[in-house]
Amino acid sequence: MKKLFFPLFLVFFSLLFSCNNESNSNYKPLRLLQYNVPLTIMAPDSVKVEKEDLILQQGLTFRNDAERYYVQLWMRKNLKNDILQLKGDLLTEVKEDRYFSKIVREDEDGFIFEKQIDSTYTNYDFRYCKIQADKEYIFQTGFIGTFTLEEVTKMYEGVRNQQK
Repeated sequence: MKKLFFPLFLVFFSLLFSCNNESNSNYKPLRLLQYNVPLTIMAPDSVKVEKEDLILQQGLTFRNDAERYYVQLWMRKNLKNDILQLKGDLLTEVKEDRYFSKIVREDEDGFIFEKQIDSTYTNYDFRYCKIQADKEYIFQTGFIGTFTLEEVTKMYEGVRNQQK
């Protein structure tokens, strides 16, 4: 029995690993330094980037409609330097929305959640936060559009698996 368990475990692990790589295989590193952001995210190759400059924060929008990819990044001065508190504040904000349904996945630095508009309409969204130097970076899905859990998970993993 033990001799059979180990090979089955290896097959399962390799299948799991290959499936995970396949889901983001069309994402490439996108260096954001040209937008004065010292981060690199994983995004579709032909993503369009737009800059937004508000008074208290700046934003970047990454969009590729063909790939169903729409991510927004908000940047502002970091006042607290506490990632758990920042994520907690984002969780509180999201849970206060009247359409919030449940947290689907939660990590130390982000989460995916479900919004239930009515019994037939479900949408998914995410928040991922990062603190670096004197800035905090908050990633989320774009404001316009509806996304499946699979699409949101791909976008979430793309911003979480940043390269330095």
